Amino acid sequence: MDTRNSVVKVPHRVTLAINLVRQLSLQTKIIAFIVALVLFELNIMSAVSSSLVDAILEDQSGRRVLDVSRTIASIPGVAKLLKNQDPDSELQHLAESIRQQVDAQFIVIGDRHGVRYSHPDPSKIGKLMVGGDNDAALQRGESYTSWAVGSMGLSLRGKVPIFDVDKNIVGLVSVGYLDADIRQMINDRRLIIITANIILLNFGVLFAVLLARSFKRAIFDLEPQEIGRMFEERSAILSSIREGIVAVNKNGSITMIN
Repeated sequence: MDTRNSVVKVPHRVTLAINLVRQLSLQTKIIAFIVALVLFELNIMSAVSSSLVDAILEDQSGRRVLDVSRTIASIPGVAKLLKNQDPDSELQHLAESIRQQVDAQFIVIGDRHGVRYSHPDPSKIGKLMVGGDNDAALQRGESYTSWAVGSMGLSLRGKVPIFDVDKNIVGLVSVGYLDADIRQMINDRRLIIITANIILLNFGVLFAVLLARSFKRAIFDLEPQEIGRMFEERSAILSSIREGIVAVNKNGSITMIN
């Protein structure tokens, strides 16, 4: 197949776009280029910042629920109240008091079998804890964080076992933040990032406009094609003059000769 005379057809829209770009003034092109560069950099920074914010907030939330759980589990008397089945609901008063101070969504204290002795909803006291993530604490005595769906929905929970004086596991503490609340905290931080990016973009646009205007003034508000035509006209005029013309600058260098 002979392709020597084949012509590559450029889409009509592409041709229109190219012609439109060519018709733009130099000042507009400079502004558009700088603004596009600033937007590109801000998008990369926003993506990286958002990822870091997500990771940092989730890590901080996990550390916080784990620290609160350990604090409650180490309070003297908690293990004894569990072994005595907490007849006066002291564990509920303790958990709710601490929950309000640390702004957690829930603090649940359960016994060796996972039966609740405290809960933000008092009607759930006496029922089994849900989520299926208690085994590592109740059976192996481990402290950890986990994501699980409990009675209040998906949440990040800190699980810590409760030991008696003989180092036997008698229960566990579960402190958590709901996923919706963590997402809200992340979105609040993202809003700050977006606001900062908008401010930086405005500064970028202002810088682009000032730079473009300064550049235009330096070339006497001429467009590149106008400068090219002036150069051609000057060359044609100099070539048509019969007298010899030599121009030198202040350093003695020849700058123009016909």
